[in-house]
Amino acid sequence: EPDQYGQCHPIENNDLKKDSLLLLEEELAKASPEARMSLNQAEKRCPSLAYSDEHKLKFLRCEQFNVDKAAVRLMNYWDTRIALFGDKAFSKLSLKDALKEDIESLLLGFMNLLSGKDGIGRAIIFIDPTSLDKIKTHESMIKAAWYTLHAALEEESVQQKGVVFIINLRDAEFCHFDTTFTRMLANSVKGVLPVRVSAIHMCHPPRLMSFVYSLVQFLLGEKLSMRIRMHQEGKDESVLDALAECGIPLDCIPTELNGKVQLNCKKWLKDRRTLESMKD
Repeated sequence: EPDQYGQCHPIENNDLKKDSLLLLEEELAKASPEARMSLNQAEKRCPSLAYSDEHKLKFLRCEQFNVDKAAVRLMNYWDTRIALFGDKAFSKLSLKDALKEDIESLLLGFMNLLSGKDGIGRAIIFIDPTSLDKIKTHESMIKAAWYTLHAALEEESVQQKGVVFIINLRDAEFCHFDTTFTRMLANSVKGVLPVRVSAIHMCHPPRLMSFVYSLVQFLLGEKLSMRIRMHQEGKDESVLDALAECGIPLDCIPTELNGKVQLNCKKWLKDRRTLESMKD
């Protein structure tokens, strides 16, 4: 049965996962050499990741265990990962490896993974477009976004239920809407990353919102555009009430929207470094 965002969530069991993984391998084997080129490179250069069931399950969950779609997304993922990271694509997407040169972009605070979850376990990502006027390079910012989204996907509930984005547009101006960057980011998500976009909450949109909304619809495409929720109320309380109705409580919302979460990019990166060192 569809949830409030119109998404369905398959009930997983060991048989479903086992059978789907086998079917996924069969589907990938049917792909042309050209379509498999990047995936083949990954299997040779980072086999522990490319061959792992954990990695493949993310794509199956994203596509609700539709094997055909999961296979296409998986191959697209490696095409894009290699194009974006080059040889570092075969390293861990960690702060000391593939993201070593992109710390400055992460510190800008454009995309913030919050520690709390919504009512059914979705990740909550807070986006601040005003940070884009300090952008280093488009490529570096996309890498930073990839890192943040991969961090979110470390939790099984996020792979299964998805991600909600909260975009704070209160202080956004025309100069903060970088069409090149937005297009690159959208193309990294649509049909590529194993991320289920459940909703995009656009809070306190400015007067130029008609332009912004048209741009977002064009870049995201019809399916993702249906996930957009506009919160145009003038007061924070009204926006907070609307978010609460969607299962996002006050203690999961940043102070920028009068919530209780104090954003701290430096601390988040420090905690991520600690977590990554524990996994090594």
